[in-house]
Amino acid sequence: MINKKFFETLSRAEQEMIKKAAREAIEWATNKVKSEETQLLVDLQKKGMRVILPDAESFREKGKVAVEELFKKQWTVTTWPEVLAQ
Repeated sequence: MINKKFFETLSRAEQEMIKKAAREAIEWATNKVKSEETQLLVDLQKKGMRVILPDAESFREKGKVAVEELFKKQWTVTTWPEVLAQ
């Protein structure tokens, strides 16, 4: 997180460096969480848990209208297609 007012005082090059570092940090954190989730699922399966993966597309379709509304009114810094592309 960064204060918008402060961020806007930085040069274009400094802003780009911060954006690049943020993207790299996000990518690292996402990969770490995915790895830990995968290991957790493996461990749970070894202990006898049956893992059922839901049909994500079906969930997306059912919630599409509500999610689109949230992106219009509350989550305006990105779009639903950008999130899905992650």
